[in-house]
Amino acid sequence: MKDESTSSSNFEAIDQSSGKPLDENKTTAVDASEETITAFLGKENESIVRNTPKTIQNQNEEKPVKLEGRRLVDIQYFLDCVKNLNNHEPKFGCTLSNMNVIKEVRNGYVSIFKLKCDICRGTYDLQTTARNPNQDAVLGVMMIGAGYSALAQLSTCLETPFPSQRTYRIQEDILGETFETISLKSMRQAGEMEKKLAIEAGDLSPDGVPMITVVADGSWAKRSYRSNYNSLSGAAAIIGCRTKQVLFIGIKNKYCTICQLSKNQGHNQMPKRHKCFKNFEGSSTSIEGDILKEGFLHSLEHHGLIYHKLIADGDSNFLKKILDAHPYKNVIVKKIECRNHLLQNYSRKIRDLGKDVNAGPLVLRKQISKEQLRLRYAVTKAIEHRKNEGVPMLEKIKLLRQDIDNSISHVFGEHKLCAELGYFCHEQYKPSGSILSYILKNDRPIRQII
Repeated sequence: MKDESTSSSNFEAIDQSSGKPLDENKTTAVDASEETITAFLGKENESIVRNTPKTIQNQNEEKPVKLEGRRLVDIQYFLDCVKNLNNHEPKFGCTLSNMNVIKEVRNGYVSIFKLKCDICRGTYDLQTTARNPNQDAVLGVMMIGAGYSALAQLSTCLETPFPSQRTYRIQEDILGETFETISLKSMRQAGEMEKKLAIEAGDLSPDGVPMITVVADGSWAKRSYRSNYNSLSGAAAIIGCRTKQVLFIGIKNKYCTICQLSKNQGHNQMPKRHKCFKNFEGSSTSIEGDILKEGFLHSLEHHGLIYHKLIADGDSNFLKKILDAHPYKNVIVKKIECRNHLLQNYSRKIRDLGKDVNAGPLVLRKQISKEQLRLRYAVTKAIEHRKNEGVPMLEKIKLLRQDIDNSISHVFGEHKLCAELGYFCHEQYKPSGSILSYILKNDRPIRQII
């Protein structure tokens, strides 16, 4: 009887409806004999009793998980959530120390921790951040000109989870659409400002349309080094001269990866449905001209403006394309050479002159290469001085021409007009004994080449 009472007591500690121990955190031992249990359950369940283990244990009990690495958290949001969890069931006196992490759900840089309390048995979620840092991370990587591999490598070094490549692509597409929307809005606003300033200045065409001066330039995705013009994509922009804001931007691509893969497979197989970025078939050198021509053709439609003056580099190919397109009825587009590109070409020609073996003796070519920066500096300072001088524009142009001619004489020690001009050098003219006098005696006058 002692065994039976003990056995009955242990058996009754099990919940009859679920078959689980009343205390789910512990294992309840069953010491009753098979005869006693069979008598309680009936002869028809004898085989079940015989095959039942001596220990009944809750197989569904969720165990705490071990967390590793680091996580990105919104610190104030996370601390507020922790404070709320610290007093989640006041009537039981539960605190954060009674809770265990039983699961972590990750979505890139966002983690949701599933916590379970040992006392009240409640389950709660703890999220690391309220915002989505995945999009912020993708934006940051795009701003520095990197991609998914760079983001993955950085996150690995920091021991933080990171978004999958699919998540990265989704966020990249969302940001691309956002950039496009914001860019169009910004360009419309810039056009309105340029129109207002042109009307105030009285720059109107014979038909009463506001006319403005614009700055334009383009670039390729691959450097040409002045010889290898085979880039597969390029971009160009038109900027208002008064506001210094973008009025038009265009991108041309000669290649689409998905289309090319489908073509390589042969059999005239159609590529799968995708967003194709290939929008150009011409040569790489014509990308810039085609984009700028498009911008001029749509200036009236987009902004109600005429781009009557164009400041650009020395490339005249795209100017010919614009003129041939006749974007405006009664206005011919005029081109103004860009000062920066003029000085860049000036420096390059001096540099090339120093390397040209047919230009003169090596000692003179070395001296020219040595003074390359001084030659450019003399021109830039002359421009700065004449720009701020209070004389008519034609007089400024005449004096600036003299300054540029005299810059070579000044740099190489002749100082022919320095005393006469008098604003940056007061040295007297030296008709002989200067480096320039030796240069002029050379068989091929280097001064003419410069």
